[in-house]
Amino acid sequence: MSPSYHTDPRPGADNGGIGRFLAVTAVAGAVAWTGIALMGSVAQHPVAVVMLYAIAFFAYFLAVRRMIGQQQVGRSLTLILIVGLLYRALAFGGSPSDDMSRYLWEGEIQRSGHNPYALAPNTAELASLRENDPNYPLINHKSWTAIYPPVIMLWHRVFGQSAATLKASFLFAEGLLVL
Repeated sequence: MSPSYHTDPRPGADNGGIGRFLAVTAVAGAVAWTGIALMGSVAQHPVAVVMLYAIAFFAYFLAVRRMIGQQQVGRSLTLILIVGLLYRALAFGGSPSDDMSRYLWEGEIQRSGHNPYALAPNTAELASLRENDPNYPLINHKSWTAIYPPVIMLWHRVFGQSAATLKASFLFAEGLLVL
C-alpha cells in the first residue's frame, strides 16, 4: 500500500513541504554524485564509492516515491527526469572505471583491424597498440578475450574514441529508452 500524502492541486501549493523535501534529496544526491566523480578510481576507494552510490540512489528513490504520490503526474515525471539527468551529468565527469578502459581498448583494437574475441589484451600481436594506449594499464583481466556481446562490441568500436564520447553515447541511448 503506497503512502497517502495530502496534496493540494492548486498551482504553487506547498503540498506538505514537498518542495523542501525534494530540494534536500536533490542536494544529497548531488553531493553523493559529486563525491563519486571526484573519488577517482573505484578500485582505490570501493567502500566509499559504494556508500556514495547508495546515498545517491536512496535520495533519488525517496524523491521519486514522494513525487509519485502527487496528483500532478506530468509535472512529477518531468521533475524526476530532470533530476535524473542532472545526476547523470554530475557523474559524467568521473574517472573512467576499469570496465570503461576495457570498452575503449576493445573499440581501439577493432578499429585497428583486430578481433577482440580472438586476441586478449596481453597477446604479442597487440604489443604495438599497448605501447601508447593510456587505457591498457587500467584494464582488468588482461589475459581474457572479449566477453561482451557483438552489438556492444560494435558500439565500442563506433563510439569508443574516448571516455567522453562513449559516456555521451550511453547517455543518448538512455534518453531514447526514457522516451
